[in-house]
Amino acid sequence: MPESDSKTHSTTRGVYRLFLGNFTSTILLAVTAVIVGRLLGPAGYGLYSIALITPGYLQTITQLGLSNAATRYPAKLRSEGEGTKAVSFLYSIVAFEGLFAALVVAATLPFSGLISSVLFGSPDMAFVVTLADLSLVGQGLFTLVSAGFQGMDQMGKSAGLQILQSGSKLVVTLAMILAGFALVGAIAGFSISLAVAGVVGFVQLIRLNGRLIPKGWTKDIAEGLRYSLPLYVSAIAVGLVPPYQLTLLVAFTSAAQIGWFGAAVNMTTLVVLLSYPIYTALFPLFSKLTRDKEALADTYRRSVRYSTVFVVPAVAFMTSFGSVLSAALFGRAYALAGPYLALSVMQYLAVGVGEFAFVAVLNALGQTREAAAITLANSFTILAASTFLVPPLGVYGAIAASLVGMAVSTVVGRWFVIRKLGAKVDLSSVWRIYLSSALAGLAVYPLTLVPLHPIVLTIIGAALFLLLVVPFLALTKAISEQDVKSLEVLFSDLGLASRLFRIAVLYYRTFTRSPA
Repeated sequence: MPESDSKTHSTTRGVYRLFLGNFTSTILLAVTAVIVGRLLGPAGYGLYSIALITPGYLQTITQLGLSNAATRYPAKLRSEGEGTKAVSFLYSIVAFEGLFAALVVAATLPFSGLISSVLFGSPDMAFVVTLADLSLVGQGLFTLVSAGFQGMDQMGKSAGLQILQSGSKLVVTLAMILAGFALVGAIAGFSISLAVAGVVGFVQLIRLNGRLIPKGWTKDIAEGLRYSLPLYVSAIAVGLVPPYQLTLLVAFTSAAQIGWFGAAVNMTTLVVLLSYPIYTALFPLFSKLTRDKEALADTYRRSVRYSTVFVVPAVAFMTSFGSVLSAALFGRAYALAGPYLALSVMQYLAVGVGEFAFVAVLNALGQTREAAAITLANSFTILAASTFLVPPLGVYGAIAASLVGMAVSTVVGRWFVIRKLGAKVDLSSVWRIYLSSALAGLAVYPLTLVPLHPIVLTIIGAALFLLLVVPFLALTKAISEQDVKSLEVLFSDLGLASRLFRIAVLYYRTFTRSPA
């Protein structure tokens, strides 16, 4: 068995745990978003997004790009038999991140009123902005510990932290909104949930490390920062995009439009749900295969092709059913979020050319400057395009800027991966996946015109889409029998996911006439 197959199979259970944790977390976060959106209404939900602008700017400063180091170094050290050193390294950079975030919060809190007046033209937002800023310490701890657990192949712990954060956010947010705190309650749920998850994760890390004061912490922090410095430059640009776009939208659109946009962004979590576990699991796997470029290239190509099979159909359905899905989840007041959703989700179409694996592969190879260049190309393009497009086009301008940025980073990333790894995506099969998904999406679109309740229409549409896209994949030969067998290995011994996948395979083979 090739090295890539062996290590992919050994990683499968970790992927499954991460997927289950992320699935649960995503569902809880989606439920929370729906509750907040329905209870606050489009304008109130817009104010909720506006209140999170300043934490977005500050988080850009405090992250320092260390999340990539938190994943790569523990994975690399463990593969070299340095398990104790991996834990010590992670503990050192997490403690440093928490302290740095606390200092930034302490320095900026006195200026919350001024920030609210200058950015939002409303000093009344000062309290909720202050409350939102307090999330930075918890966010920093939670992000790094979760990434570090993935690097140490402790996917269960990473998944547990995600569930803890999303679950506590749901409970606290719902309780406080129902108690009459409205916007303040929603922001409190956001900040408290991150604090809870961050502290619990940090305590777990202290127990793993076995000592309160990190050993060799100065060396570990220096090494982590040295690796992360190019990534930090790109992280600044990435971090600026959401708050900068929202700042422009505050000036040129209404709170209700921002609320619809926020709902659309939250609904794209369906696609994130399908893509996130694959790539968070592949980053540490890529790091393990750095000594065998042939195995790494093979894993890269297969991961892109298999991810496309799951992600692109989801994009096609959400594009076709955007308005119906928006009304079904957030209520009829959000039906106008449908066009925003249909356009926003299109950025995930780049999965078929490897867009969402470029950075992971290059970081694993230690090519952090090239990885940073991809991210910078994306972010600077979005920032520049937003400056020109948002004033005349509003939300559509922000979405268009994001799509242009994705196109630019895809071109740059593909060039770097071919140059450094010599790996090209097999486009001869990938385009068939796009075709099959588009045909299924077009087939179910007429259902959106049927005068039924949005929830009923969504259920019927999703079921019909699945019944159509599988035979289209078979008839266009988008997936080979070898692909199916490889996916069966990947999905083996994974409980409910295995059973569901076997049902899909049986249905698929009824159209290929291949033996079961």
